[in-house]
Order: sequence, then structure tokens, then C-alpha cells
Amino acid sequence: MELLQVRDLSFQYPDSGRMALNRLNFSVNAGEFVILCGASGCGKSTLLKLLKREVAPAGNRQGEILFQGKPAEELSYLESAKYIGYVAQNTEGALVTEKVYSELAFGLENFQYDNNHIRMKVSETAISFGIEELFHKKVEDLSGGQKQLVNLAAVLVTEPLVLLLDEPVSKLDRITAEEFIHTIRKLSETYGITILMAEHNLEDIFSLADRVLVLDDGMLIADEKPKDLYGYLKQRNSGDSLIKALPSAVRMFADRSTAAECPLNVKEAVRYLNRRYNMELLKKLDEDLSGKRKSVRTDNSRRNMNSPALRFKNIWFRYEKNGKDILRGAGLTVQQHTLHCLLGGNGSGKSTLLSVIGGLYKPYRGHMDRQSVAYMCQTPQFMFLKETIYEDFLDTGYQNGRTKQETEALIKYYETRLSLGNLYHMHPYDLSGGEIQKAALMKILLSQAEIILLDEPTKGMDAGSKEEFGQVLKDLILQGKTILMVTHDIEFAAEYGDYCSMIFDGEIFGTSEPADFFEHNTYFTTYTGRILRKAAGKRITVSQGNELLDYYEKYKEVGI
Repeated sequence: MELLQVRDLSFQYPDSGRMALNRLNFSVNAGEFVILCGASGCGKSTLLKLLKREVAPAGNRQGEILFQGKPAEELSYLESAKYIGYVAQNTEGALVTEKVYSELAFGLENFQYDNNHIRMKVSETAISFGIEELFHKKVEDLSGGQKQLVNLAAVLVTEPLVLLLDEPVSKLDRITAEEFIHTIRKLSETYGITILMAEHNLEDIFSLADRVLVLDDGMLIADEKPKDLYGYLKQRNSGDSLIKALPSAVRMFADRSTAAECPLNVKEAVRYLNRRYNMELLKKLDEDLSGKRKSVRTDNSRRNMNSPALRFKNIWFRYEKNGKDILRGAGLTVQQHTLHCLLGGNGSGKSTLLSVIGGLYKPYRGHMDRQSVAYMCQTPQFMFLKETIYEDFLDTGYQNGRTKQETEALIKYYETRLSLGNLYHMHPYDLSGGEIQKAALMKILLSQAEIILLDEPTKGMDAGSKEEFGQVLKDLILQGKTILMVTHDIEFAAEYGDYCSMIFDGEIFGTSEPADFFEHNTYFTTYTGRILRKAAGKRITVSQGNELLDYYEKYKEVGI
């Protein structure tokens, strides 16, 4: 049975010269789990908002949206609120009450359920999401990831028939994200809830989906089963950015197998690896390759540091005088001209630490040595004050002592690297999650700070944008900048980081280069690292994995 139908749907924002959506046609059956993916700004968020009438954007809409055969605009607000659940990218504006327990109860109270029913549903949901310890906390005291979980739980407590999810795990750490995906899987497989989920990170959800819809510049270019998507994109010559968004297992094995046997996740990839490859030979060849790489001296002058750019020791901090300590003797040395990645669970103190380093809060104990800093917060919309992002860029230049001509020249320099030129006229709140992240970085780059603090900067970015972003960070390092980045994006840290550290229980430890940092981790490691753990533990990126597998196949074919 078709629960949702989209017929010739087009949409254009006011004063925009381009179509946000262009003649979309698809349907979603009851009980299906459908993934919606594509580059940042391709129309994913716009589409989900149009499916939920209460949050539909203003603009010129053409075509039809049907829910259970009925035009969506004819649904009453009560029907839409009850049957269509929606979780937005930005949770800050979605949470409306003071305490977590009241946030979970809010929707049920509006549906006028009795107190006993409300208490039962709220308790059940809190247990299912593992947020009992947050139950009596103030919403404003939660971390970004915790707010995301509470927002998700508050929507699901009302038991919608269809669930629209816009980047729901973007603020969650790896472990919490996997737990949430497990919950979504139960909702789909056990309870038959229909799910349409926009997501850039396909690693954990790809194999669970019934279908994958791919948008490109507002047009639907693919509607395929997961097993068939790689072959379709490659045959269509859809570009590296879309293929790079596919799970690590697919990118490592799709060209080495048939579509039917290609693994879609870590579990399937490990089985395939053990079935098709000699593990002892893989280990030997990995040692050979690693030895050759070490024998070639590389000129990496940015690792030859004379002094640290940032050093703090024994930092203690709490938000309230009699409250719990968030930072408990935290200490770290960040070397000059490096990208240092700080990882940890939701609520571990990562964002608090950046706020302290950036001077927004003062620790009550400890010592800090640092140069000038620029801080990009976890909610980048808060960094913009003007009507358009270009006005904000110009204002940032003025505040840092630059003329209009100097600022415009600098904007033009970074424009080609961040692909923002066609967005200059837009209001910051009209940008997609990935677009606002890049715009916030541009604003940071227009400052003269020596140290750049980034809080979850790749959140909401597609694979292509992450690659662009990574190259920009490399350029900044070569220009003499130092970057401390808080991130849940383990793959990005492995690919671009110079050093990684873990924060837990208010302390920082484990500082080392990515290969050493991730090698022995079971949970906080890359998907490639999980796949190759028994054969090549230091190979933590897809390119490193493919290098080894190519070497193996060449050895088996002709010998080396």
C-alpha cells in the first residue's frame, strides 16, 4: 500500500534563480525504510519539509503530495501532527520545554491523552533510547548530541505512521549513533513504521534500507535497492562525490565482486574478506607495503614543530558553583601547524572545552597558554547576524581591520575552495546543514586568528564537501594555522588529522597519530579499520584498504 506519493513535485524559494526541487516522482509504501541522499543543497531537507505541512517552506510549489491517497494540504493539523513525525537537522529550535521529561510528554499532552497513558509512553520511550539519566535535566544543559536524542524520542513517543528524519545522527557520537540506528531498525522491522531518512553517512543504515533515493541538484536521479546503487551510479557516470558517499565496504569490494555478493556493511565485509582472501598472506603483504613506505623519507615539514601553539594543564570547569565538574583536570598540548582532532562521547565535555579555550567561559582551576583564537560553534547559524551571508563576511573583514577590497579579495580566494558563490545572497537560516557549516568556516577564515577551534565542522556535509573542506584545512596548516577540531566524524579524523586524542570523564588522553590512535580501538575506530582489523590494523581509510587489496591481487596474479 502506498502511504506517501509524490507526483511531479517542483519547488522554488522566493527570489531564488534556481529550482530547489524539479519534477520529483516517487512513492513510499507502508512499512518501507527509504534513504534519501545526495550532495549538500540538493533538496533533501526541502523535500522532507514539504512532506510535513507545518514546517513547509514558503515558495512556489507545483505538483502533488498525497498521504494515504489524500492531498497533504487537506490533512488537518491534528492529523499531520499525529501521523507524520518530523525531526529537523537543527534541534535547537525544536525543543520547546524546560525539562527533558516535559519535552517527551509535550506531544502526548497536546493530543489530550490521560496522565497514566502519558507516563507509560514517556517511560517506555526513555528506557528504549537510554536517556533515563537525562530525564530530570534541563534541556539547555544538554550537549548537542543529547538534545538530538531527546528530540528524536519526543517525536517517536507519539507513534507516527511515517517518520521523516533529516540527518538524525549528525550530532551523535559513533556508539550512540549505532544504538539509535538499531532503534530505527526495530521501529521499521518490528513495528512497521514507515521511514524516510535523509542522511550523508550511509555506513550503518545502507544495508537496512529497502530503497535508496538519490537527489542531484533538485532532481531524482536514482531510485534503487542498496545492492544495485553502486552499479547504477557508475554506469550513469554520476561522479566520485556520490560514490564516495557509499559505505566503506561497498567502495572497497564493489569492483572486486558481483552486485549480488558485494558486502554492504562491516559484518558482510569481514565474512567476504575471510572467504575470498588468505589472511596470513594479507598480513605479510601489509608488512611489505608498510616497510616500503617507511623506507621512503617524506618531507612533512609541518610536523617539525619548534613549540606548541596551544597548551593547557589541569583545567577544571563546572557550569554552576555546586554543579558537577564537566572538565576534571583536562590537559593537552597542540603542536603548531597541525590538525588535532578531539573525539569522545556525547556529553563528555568536548564543546565545553572549546568554549573554555575560546574564552567564553573561565575555568576555576588550571593554566592555559595560547595565541589568538577563532571559534566555530556547534550551531553555526548563531554566528551570523546579517540578512545575507555575504554581508556577514564583509562585516567580519571590517571587524578585523580589513578594507572592503581586501575582504572581497579574501572571500574570492576561499570561494573556489568552499563552493559558496551561488549562496551569497541567501539568509543564513535558509542554507542546508552542510552549506551553513561551510559558510561558518568561511567567516572563521576571514579572521586573523592563529588558532582555529572547530566544533563538529563536518556535520551535515556530503562526501564531496568533506573532501573540499579537508583540503582547505590542509592549506590552512601549510599557511601556518593550527586547528583543534572536536568531531564525531572518525573517518574524517583518520583521513586528515595529524593527531587524535580522546576525552572521557573530563580528562584527555591517548594522544597519538591517527594510525596508532585507531589501531587498537574496538568501537572508536573507522569502518575500514573494523574490516581489516585482523589483517592490517593500521589501515584505517578506504584508500589504504584498497591499496592493500590491489597489492594482494597483483601478487596473486603475477607475483611480486
